[in-house]
Amino acid sequence: MSILFNEYQAYTYIYSAINHLNEIIMNRILLFKDLYNQAFNNLGNVMVTFALKALTWLAVGCIGVVLYAIIYRLATGYIF
Repeated sequence: MSILFNEYQAYTYIYSAINHLNEIIMNRILLFKDLYNQAFNNLGNVMVTFALKALTWLAVGCIGVVLYAIIYRLATGYIF
């Protein structure tokens, strides 16, 4: 026994199948989003704090190198 679809039934069947797949995919995306938010909720503050501390020490190091270079040039008699 074969089932024949007319064009409208075929389009509605395909549309409902795609809509169902879309719901499954969106539910999984929302699940991963919730898991990500729960896992990294407090970790974000720690990471930002660590990054800012690292950048601060990098800036202090760069300023130190510049001051050393200026003092060295002044001590050796370099004419600016």
